[in-house]
Amino acid sequence: MTEGHYLRQLDDQMGRAEYDMYRAIPAEEVGMENPQHHMTYDEWRDWLAGEIAQNKYVTYIMYLRDYPIGHITIAFDEDIEDGNLSQVVRPVCRGSGLGKIMLKLAIEEARKLGVKKLVGYAREFNVASWKMMEACGFTFIEETYYGSKHYELDLEEEK
Repeated sequence: MTEGHYLRQLDDQMGRAEYDMYRAIPAEEVGMENPQHHMTYDEWRDWLAGEIAQNKYVTYIMYLRDYPIGHITIAFDEDIEDGNLSQVVRPVCRGSGLGKIMLKLAIEEARKLGVKKLVGYAREFNVASWKMMEACGFTFIEETYYGSKHYELDLEEEK
């Protein structure tokens, strides 16, 4: 990929830098909610422990030279065949192509996990998100009834 970028799965060694990243992401935007925005550090540590303990999805934080710039989650179906993506980049890092790099890194992680298909949704007004998915090889499937664009990436065809 590019020098200095890497993903790290959530772990209990994360601290203030990651907390500050979550707090920098607005509480509500583009149809998402970020409850961590309003959490104290201790509440965030409890949230982090719960996220690490679950097994229905995996969340990674992307770093640029050890600076956390955003997070991406792959939520699994029961067979870990389909992975539904959600991602966000902290506002100060937007518009620089870092979201696309994070998505490409997550695609590689999904392959390692055995995910066969990635699914993503972007509100039609969130042009950056759907253009990013298209640039990473996702295929537009349909517009949903609630105003989102549905995309898919078949990881088995990509090999």
